[in-house]
Amino acid sequence: MDIINILTNLWLNETEVKVYLANLELWVTQVANISRLSDIKRTSLYGILEKMEEKKLLKKHIKNNISYYEAINPDDLFDILENKIKDLKWKLPELRAINNKFSTKPKIYFYQWAENVAELYKMEARDQPNNVRIFSSNADRKEWEIDKLRKLRNKIYSKMWGKKANMKLIMNREANESEKKWNKFNHKTISKDLLNLDISIKIYWNKTKFISMKNDITWVVIENEDIAKTMKSIFDYIYENK
Repeated sequence: MDIINILTNLWLNETEVKVYLANLELWVTQVANISRLSDIKRTSLYGILEKMEEKKLLKKHIKNNISYYEAINPDDLFDILENKIKDLKWKLPELRAINNKFSTKPKIYFYQWAENVAELYKMEARDQPNNVRIFSSNADRKEWEIDKLRKLRNKIYSKMWGKKANMKLIMNREANESEKKWNKFNHKTISKDLLNLDISIKIYWNKTKFISMKNDITWVVIENEDIAKTMKSIFDYIYENK
């Protein structure tokens, strides 16, 4: 596959690719020269160049009231394309949600990294569930990521949710001082020998969230009434018979 097809398939249209390659070859040059090498009419080029400048593919220089154009170097072009792929990756959960929207099957969403997972806290803040059941993980966690996520969570909760939810937790450790201060916070401690919690599970409404923070921060969310009801029954049985 040649360079024009590669760049066209990634982001640029065919005309922009021709202009970029011509400008790259000519270095800093005037519109007339780009027109000759790209075989694009000069009258059509002005609008194309303006859009490419907005996309930061070209730099415009003015000297003695004459416009000169300079194509960004290939490494900078690669960085732009790579960042667009990263942006798309951040939006994958949203795209998956759209894909699952009309399905009769359980809806499953996958979230990774602190900023993405923070969107789940925003979702919970909007939902404002009355009752939340949580199996709290005892796994060793990546402290800097957890710290980052905790700050994001506290900021969101303080503005949007506060302390409205009635939370029940099953844990392998005693609650810390800040947890004990949470309103309507109820927890029970169960020995790891009896119930070892390597991941956290959060259940409310028809949502069951499986949370791993041992290596990377990863959440899997399942929206399904039967699964949520089953998980609530398991939680309540353990909680009441502890």
